[in-house]
Amino acid sequence: MSTIDAIDSQGPSEGMTGVIILPKWDEGDLRTEWNSKNESETEAARKQFVDMKANGYKAYRIDPKNGEKGELLKEFDPKAEKIVLVMPFAGG
Repeated sequence: MSTIDAIDSQGPSEGMTGVIILPKWDEGDLRTEWNSKNESETEAARKQFVDMKANGYKAYRIDPKNGEKGELLKEFDPKAEKIVLVMPFAGG
């Protein structure tokens, strides 16, 4: 099972338009939700996205209805319903 496959298909909570999920296997997932009509929430989510990408994480858009992984995101998309940030695994 891949990291992306392990993420549940739950999307944003009621009243929110998007969620970023950072899997923490030993602590439970860290979720950052935003409502795109709220500028400060959207900016907080954008900042988390940019910071995690700068630290080597990969971001994927996930379809919250069926959990299927989508495209790799290079930039924050405030219209994305669900984004998962994962650290790439080193092969060997």
